[in-house]
Parts: sequence; C-alpha cells; structure tokens
Amino acid sequence: MDDAALRTHRWSRVEYDRLIDCGLFGEDARLELLDGVLVVREPQGSRHSAAVVVRGAPWDYASGHPTAPLLLVEIAETSLAIDRRHKGSLYARAGITDSRRQAGECPAATCHS
Repeated sequence: MDDAALRTHRWSRVEYDRLIDCGLFGEDARLELLDGVLVVREPQGSRHSAAVVVRGAPWDYASGHPTAPLLLVEIAETSLAIDRRHKGSLYARAGITDSRRQAGECPAATCHS
C-alpha cells in the first residue's frame, strides 16, 4: 500500500455555489460546507432553526450573504453533537464572537437594546 500523504481540496463558498449553479448538487441537497469540507447533513426535523443578527439593512445583502454576523443562534435536535464539536471553532476563526447552540425547542428569549 502506498504511504503517500492523502491530498485533499478544501472548497470555498464561491466554488460550492458554482457546483450548485452547474447542477452538480440541487439546492435542496443535504450538504453543508464546513471548513472547506462537504459534509452530508442529517435530515432536519421540525425542531431545527437558525437566526443571525447582522448590521445593516436587508438591501445591504442583495448581492451576497452577510460576512460579519454579530450573533448566531442554532436550535438543533439531531445535529447538536456535531454542531457543538465542529462549528464553535469555525465560528471563532471567522470572527463570530457570540454563537449559541441549543437542543430541542427554542427557549423564550428577551432582547434588550
């Protein structure tokens, strides 16, 4: 067996979007891009949601996704263990200083300004 190192390619968001645009993956494909790796997502149950707080107005993001969220919250039933193990460090490297993951139903929240 060959002992050569396994070479991999980390995909960028732009490359991933191009794959979808070319029809390689449907927009409903259960894939997630985590640190450049395409990961098969678990089917999302009825108790899976996410919310992101960003600066600006909706029209500021007409040509692309926000790149600097202030807060990211995920509510997950089936993917919580994976999310906790892998996503926290990815969010930190991306400069997201506040991210929360919650199991099951979303608890009531109060916002203060």
